[in-house]
Amino acid sequence: MCKTNFANSILIHTVRYPLANNFHVYLLEFMYSAPKGSGFTRSNNTVITPTSSQQYPIPSSISRTTSSRQEKAQYYRKNAGNPLIQPQTFYCETCRVSCVGKQSYTSHIEGQQHIKKQKALQALQSHSESGAPAKKAENFCELCNVSCSNGDAYQAHLRGQKHQKSLKLHARLGKPIPEPVKPPVVKVMPKTHFQSGGSLNTLTGEITPTSQSLAAAAAVAHSTNVSSNPPTTPSVAPKAIGMEFIVEERNAEDKIINYHCKICKCDMNNSFMRDDHLKGKKHLTEYKLKVNSNLKIDNNPKIAAQFRQVERIRRMAEREEMRQRDMRENAMRERIRNLERSLINKFPTHSPWNSFQSPDDQLILRKNTDIQPSSEELECLETAVITIEKTLKLVADALLAKDETKELKGVMRIGPFARGTLLKNEHAVELTLLTENKPGASLAQKVFKEFTVKAVDSDPAIEISLELSEAMILANVKTTVPVTVKIHITSPQIREDLSTETDPIDILDKKLCFTALAEMRRAKWFEARSSRFPSMLIVVRVLRDLCRRIPTWNHFPYYLLELIIDKALRTVAHEMTVGEIIRRFFEVISSGVLLTGDVGIYDPCEKELVNAAEPLTAQNCQDVTTSSQHALRLLALGRIDKILGIAHTPPNEKRPSSAQPKSEEPAEKKSKYEKC
Repeated sequence: MCKTNFANSILIHTVRYPLANNFHVYLLEFMYSAPKGSGFTRSNNTVITPTSSQQYPIPSSISRTTSSRQEKAQYYRKNAGNPLIQPQTFYCETCRVSCVGKQSYTSHIEGQQHIKKQKALQALQSHSESGAPAKKAENFCELCNVSCSNGDAYQAHLRGQKHQKSLKLHARLGKPIPEPVKPPVVKVMPKTHFQSGGSLNTLTGEITPTSQSLAAAAAVAHSTNVSSNPPTTPSVAPKAIGMEFIVEERNAEDKIINYHCKICKCDMNNSFMRDDHLKGKKHLTEYKLKVNSNLKIDNNPKIAAQFRQVERIRRMAEREEMRQRDMRENAMRERIRNLERSLINKFPTHSPWNSFQSPDDQLILRKNTDIQPSSEELECLETAVITIEKTLKLVADALLAKDETKELKGVMRIGPFARGTLLKNEHAVELTLLTENKPGASLAQKVFKEFTVKAVDSDPAIEISLELSEAMILANVKTTVPVTVKIHITSPQIREDLSTETDPIDILDKKLCFTALAEMRRAKWFEARSSRFPSMLIVVRVLRDLCRRIPTWNHFPYYLLELIIDKALRTVAHEMTVGEIIRRFFEVISSGVLLTGDVGIYDPCEKELVNAAEPLTAQNCQDVTTSSQHALRLLALGRIDKILGIAHTPPNEKRPSSAQPKSEEPAEKKSKYEKC
């Protein structure tokens, strides 16, 4: 059918295409240009497409039904050959995406993402117009306009669903498809072998090879022949971290349909996604948190930074847990104290627990008096330590005057002398000498030389020796009581700066320096705890004597002794006597806190969660636990004298009261008792 409209100067040729369900489509071809506002434009392939978002009509039987979406899709598939039946596609050249209708296309054009990409494209075009050559990114997909961080992510993008969808869309629209960028090939230059020649001659002369040069040339030729034909060995791929936690899910046909990661609780559809997940930051972080806390990744700075953040979070959580635990213990102790006060106020005649001394307390106090150093010994020790401290102050001033740099920071007392738990005939005192920078052997020798000069001026009776293997200076002071002073050399920089780049060439043993710093922290901690519990000094001194007498306890660290006593004091709310503290001490060890598999003893002087019982072997822990259980049996039988190592004194018999005088026994009975 042909119709001419002379008003608009348009010749329309209508062709009727019969389709299913009594529906017909008319193909319109314009013989002349259509006027503006007609709603039609001529496309490149001479097929008329409407400019509005309205589609060609669909049979009314389909549009009225409830499941019209599925029937529409089926209708379009049946008439795939006719371009006028297919739904209209709106395509954005800038963002390389397609929209379903005009409304979504308009929303996309007005969006921030489209405007941002359009500005970037305009800047790139202006840069190219200026004449500067544009660099092509290695991992950039022109088809999707996406940039990837590395080659693995780029290959995963090419295999992904988004890239495949863009490929199908460009193929359907007939647009050119750019080829993916191949990764650059790194060329390795062959190794150059330099060989010595003969004697040098003039330009016209000849080089006479020597026997050494001939031998070197033969060796190079042999190595070249060997290296040119290397033995073919199969390349072994590095094992992925956490592969054992990946579970394969199969269907009835034994085909893998899914991969599940037990650590991250996530699923992967194929092996490529699984491999990318195993190398990702999330999986490695979860693996470090839940499986292996010592995992380190050095070749990836992002993952290394994430690991450092995880370590900081873990330490903060541990500190918060310890703080919450202390708060709970203090609250429990305060509640019990309030209950005790209310009971005492209710029954005023009742005496509190610490108002009298039991026989065990009396024996412990008597033992403490026997093992405590005399006043003469304490005076000699104090005099020797003060002399050494003054001499070190003179050494620091002399070094500052010579080098004009402060190399020594100060001196601190450590060990039993600083704690006040020395035993009788124990004349060894320990000091810690702090330096400004990390100590080396040269600094130790400089301090030793200057210390020798100053010591002779202050007290000629001091003998000094340098022990570099022990990182200390040994001073013997000859007084009424000979005193040995050990001066450990260390620096706070050892603990603060862990990098080896700032270490001096002749640095002292770091392990000994760390131990000296730890002893300083432990001395401060014990001073704070003993000021709150004065009876702690007596108990520590008595138990130190026990560790010195009994072979089973010889290897028991004194600092661990103090930690267990503090734990025993914190488990009871009321103030305990010395006998109760010692009983509670053996109860804590008898519970198996030192054995393998238990929580251990937390060290409050360390940043991280450290078990203070690590220096003890498993056999030592077992022996000490058994000995503590035996000590509890002796305490139950009233034989604390065996634990303290003193003579047994039987308890006094009850005296008869004055109201009932004791009657004398007949002589016959006495003779019978005497016979027995």
